[in-house]
Amino acid sequence: MLVVPRFFISCFLAFIGGHVMNYSVIFYAQEVLQSDLLAGLGFFLSFGAAPLLVGWYAGALCDRASPTLLVVLSQLLFVIGASLLLVLVSQDLPSFLSVGVFLGAATCSGIAWCFIAPARLALLGRLVALKDLHRASVLFNVLVMLGFGVAPIMIALLRQEYGWHGPIGLILLLFFAASLLLVGVRVERPVIPAASILSDVRNGFSYVAKHLLIRQLLLVTLIVYSVMGPVQVILPRFAIDSLGLTAMDRGLLLAIMALALFVGGVICMTLGQRLPQGKAIIGSLLISSLLMVGLGCSQSMLEAAVWLFFAGMLAGVSVSLIVAALQLNSQDQFRGRVMSFYTISTQVLPATSGFLCGLLLEWVSPAQGLVVAACVLIVLGAIALWRMTVMRSYG
Repeated sequence: MLVVPRFFISCFLAFIGGHVMNYSVIFYAQEVLQSDLLAGLGFFLSFGAAPLLVGWYAGALCDRASPTLLVVLSQLLFVIGASLLLVLVSQDLPSFLSVGVFLGAATCSGIAWCFIAPARLALLGRLVALKDLHRASVLFNVLVMLGFGVAPIMIALLRQEYGWHGPIGLILLLFFAASLLLVGVRVERPVIPAASILSDVRNGFSYVAKHLLIRQLLLVTLIVYSVMGPVQVILPRFAIDSLGLTAMDRGLLLAIMALALFVGGVICMTLGQRLPQGKAIIGSLLISSLLMVGLGCSQSMLEAAVWLFFAGMLAGVSVSLIVAALQLNSQDQFRGRVMSFYTISTQVLPATSGFLCGLLLEWVSPAQGLVVAACVLIVLGAIALWRMTVMRSYG
């Protein structure tokens, strides 16, 4: 099989596995450990805390070491995290030990995410020609979003038949297959002057600081990905408490995101280069946030699905255009570090907002929580539209 198709298939399998891991952490905490706070904390550990500690190092390493090797090693960490979850669901552990194993699994997942995304993005930038990079980057992001959307329905289907062993077994199988598909995938690494990793990290910060467009793209990424916290922490609780959905119906509702994000990505693949990039990114963010208010006011699954679909579609447009713009405007010798900054943004903000949403649910209803989160995003998007002049004029 050709190298690039193999790479994309491997990406798709890995992103499904990674998001199944994330959702499993959240659902297990809410349903078995009976704690929204642990759900938010688990999500923060699996998708946010580790990037703040090692994400910068991961980006610098992606520019120096083999990105293929880094991808495979990160997938091994996911396997370790899933194995800890398997111990948790298979053994009758004391409550304090259950919490410790749960948090250990979430931490392994978080460290793995630090490397898998920037390493795959660095690998992509060296596998395809510059003229094809915009479309390839959008396709890559579509696969990320599809994995995010497909994961909850896969969990619901497998749990119905096999309990928690089903989703965990799927994680192990997907990462094994994703690693096999990368056998023989090699790229040339850019020539980088000999220096310490710490120096590489500092140079990465300097590079971003000197390029205003890249800096503003990364700032908008922080806002766009903040929406993932409410979707992954508040929406499952909203589906249970406000809509009264079963586990299968909840999985179907969350899977609407898969279709929506896919449609948003397809729009970018077909029309993305014709759109005014900067205005499309910020405009899609604002409209998507407005639609989330409607989602929080929904009274039925059908109504919620409609609001969620259009909000997700516009979020997909915004995210796809951001990652393509970063790839196109980054020099190859800094690509790993720039994409690690992007990855850190896509992990820390969803995880932080997820943790805050877990706290918010201790005080307000899920419906109110969705509306509050949407209003915060609207304000941040309006500030971005007002202040980011370089971003507005891009494309």
